[in-house]
Amino acid sequence: LEPLKPEPHIDFITATDLLGKGFFQAVLATSPSHPILNVTYDSMINDWYFNPTMLKLYKLTEFDPNIFYKRDYTWKILRDSIGNDQMGTGTLFKAYQRYYGKNKKISTSWLLEERYNQNEPGFSVYNELLRKENGGLCNFIVHDPITNIPYFYSRVVGVKFCRK
Repeated sequence: LEPLKPEPHIDFITATDLLGKGFFQAVLATSPSHPILNVTYDSMINDWYFNPTMLKLYKLTEFDPNIFYKRDYTWKILRDSIGNDQMGTGTLFKAYQRYYGKNKKISTSWLLEERYNQNEPGFSVYNELLRKENGGLCNFIVHDPITNIPYFYSRVVGVKFCRK
């Protein structure tokens, strides 16, 4: 594993999740007041809280968190609204696509990738980092998919699904 040392011009770092449909929740670094944070807040408000299409579709007159989070279709609404069932990482992913889609010439981001590192055909990329004695989610790593440099395990031994 290598230390994470961004170049001086990098002002946004995160990692895509295993499916590539959102960002991995444990990796986020930005410069203070980075514009993508405001774009993310806008996505939370416009794509989630006050999306009239979603409110109408699910017969809600307004967003009420006290009622809403007790409903059994919360995750379906999230997927329909932002394309991901994790609001924070899903809206950040949508904001990233919007912000960097408009500013392609100004790429100051560094996107890492969560990867399953298992000793099976098509999975293993870093054999020296296998922790197969622990199995489960212990063999997930975050790496740079361009340079193929691994930086850290995405879960520590001892947490749920990565037991000692």
